[in-house]
Amino acid sequence: PADSRDQLIMNTVIGITLESKVENSPMQVAQFGNISGLSGLLTGTPYFFDSDGQLTTSAPSTGFTQVVGIAKSSTELLFDLQIPLGV
Repeated sequence: PADSRDQLIMNTVIGITLESKVENSPMQVAQFGNISGLSGLLTGTPYFFDSDGQLTTSAPSTGFTQVVGIAKSSTELLFDLQIPLGV
């Protein structure tokens, strides 16, 4: 998972997985588009990855910050990685 505290990976985040990964098996990574089936999103709010690689509305205070998407509704995120910035 992306760890926003680690500036060494700041330019290596390439997308988000939409499924669990089984060791040594391929997985799909979304780089742009709508992600649906989520819950509790705040419409119009930017989302970031936290230190555990989970979506959050709180921008990291250490490491780097990178908007990964904007909530279109409480269940849908427009995933669109923005340029990461060091904190």
